[in-house]
Amino acid sequence: MGTASGNFGRVMYKSKEYKEKMSKSKTFNRIFADKICPCCLKTFQVERTLNKNGEQHINKKERICCSQECSHLYAKDKNHIVNEDTRKKQKAISEEKFIWFYEFKRNYHCEICGNTKIYLLTFHHKEKNLKENDIKTLARRADKSLFYKEIEKCQCLCYNCHMEVHFKEQHPELFLKVVDKVY
Repeated sequence: MGTASGNFGRVMYKSKEYKEKMSKSKTFNRIFADKICPCCLKTFQVERTLNKNGEQHINKKERICCSQECSHLYAKDKNHIVNEDTRKKQKAISEEKFIWFYEFKRNYHCEICGNTKIYLLTFHHKEKNLKENDIKTLARRADKSLFYKEIEKCQCLCYNCHMEVHFKEQHPELFLKVVDKVY
């Protein structure tokens, strides 16, 4: 049979005969998938099984890194492993989406008080039962079709008016008492 590579957790067989034998087996079908190490960004292979539909089954214990050294680095500090170039690219993409969302808000104003300050505007779902996703989450995605569908279900409000609307919905009797005493 083949030789084993890697000595921490999973045994990887390099033998072509083994791969061919497993791919032909109907009950025990395995594939070797490429994966990218989050520490050093090298590509390495992991062994996966295929389910009845032919889809890959990803084991929860599947290794994350390409080597034991990288896995120790990953375990120590998961947030700061990615190299500097990748971090800069991710930050640039994040900033672009942030700017896009605030540029999008330029076309709106608070429907109650008329406030136009884009950093104060939020989107309130008119009917709670129709809410499928959070607007800010959808704005970060590349596909904006769901974002625009969700926006149609909302009204634009500033933070103050938005909090007032929620307070009225959640505590109607208390709101009337507070308003009577203040005004």
